[in-house]
Amino acid sequence: MRLKSFPEDFMVGEIPLKEYAANSSGAFAVYALWKRNFNTEDAIQFVCKRFNLKRGDVKFAGAKDRNAITTQHISIARDKGKLVLDEENIKLTFAGFSNEPISLGNLAGNRFELIIREVTSDERARFESKLSSILQTSQSSQSSKSFQSFLLPNYFDEQRFSTNNVAIGLCILKRDFKTATQHIAQSAQSGREGYYEKQVLAHLQSLPTDYVGALQKIPPKILLMYLHAVQSYIFNESLARLIRESGQEFVEEPYSQGQFVFCTGIAAYQSLHAMHLPLIGFSSAVRDTATTALLAQLGINHRDFIIRAIPELSIEGSERSALMQVDDFSATWTAESIPESALKLSFALPKGSYATMVVKALFS
Repeated sequence: MRLKSFPEDFMVGEIPLKEYAANSSGAFAVYALWKRNFNTEDAIQFVCKRFNLKRGDVKFAGAKDRNAITTQHISIARDKGKLVLDEENIKLTFAGFSNEPISLGNLAGNRFELIIREVTSDERARFESKLSSILQTSQSSQSSKSFQSFLLPNYFDEQRFSTNNVAIGLCILKRDFKTATQHIAQSAQSGREGYYEKQVLAHLQSLPTDYVGALQKIPPKILLMYLHAVQSYIFNESLARLIRESGQEFVEEPYSQGQFVFCTGIAAYQSLHAMHLPLIGFSSAVRDTATTALLAQLGINHRDFIIRAIPELSIEGSERSALMQVDDFSATWTAESIPESALKLSFALPKGSYATMVVKALFS
């Protein structure tokens, strides 16, 4: 099977926490930012350059993929005037006003429309088997044949890890800032990364030993993504272990950081519904021996998430649900404008959950 053959095959729409159109006053103007083949950061850089804005003037709730068509909300100080942008691959549509800027995580979730192409007969059989399991779960819990909601593992997917985010994050946690900047500079030289990575490279060319200063060329919100990648790797390992030890039948699917582990039947996840797993930080109470062993293997401990050289990178830690709830799910085999082997999926997910993980779980 193939996902994201075209940007139109992966469409994402943000579900805001409130309707901005109802507000006629407020210090911040809110826009719907529509983009094609732009990740969020590059799109905001484009907006800033076009309207002579500082990067700090623009706030958003969550990052979106490049290889997709996505819509999300951003906020800009009202005194910047009403902005108009309507180009082929990026558009701004005024939505209303807000008394506060949009902040990270300030959304209810996301709606997705995906088209999966070149589905083989074996893949289709596995998917139909999972679909049957979803139907049975839906009937038993909701007395309905509709696929209104079900649960799947809430893994972080490849997008979280990029090329070497975990390696860079571990270097920062170990205070090996030199190697961290070398990894980032190599990405800039290879053309894999964007604006800020090139700023790191330029800083090192002028001040070759100022590694902390080079890292600080990247805004803290973006720099934190490297540490979040480490947290996410540890979470994924904990979730995989939880499913392996659940007593349910499971399958394993390889990915760049290890193995995703999925139950063979959807109903099996019901027993894990209330389970939360830690996103490790400096205040995390690490009690289980498996997580302690994994941290030791990585050469870190939870107190390493206090970064005194760059205090804004210090992470207290939190929790994440082991499972995500998939809502308003529908699946249609399409034989009109695309080949018969193509599948259209529509569903909604909570913020922070990955649509690509829904696909992997249903086809495993």
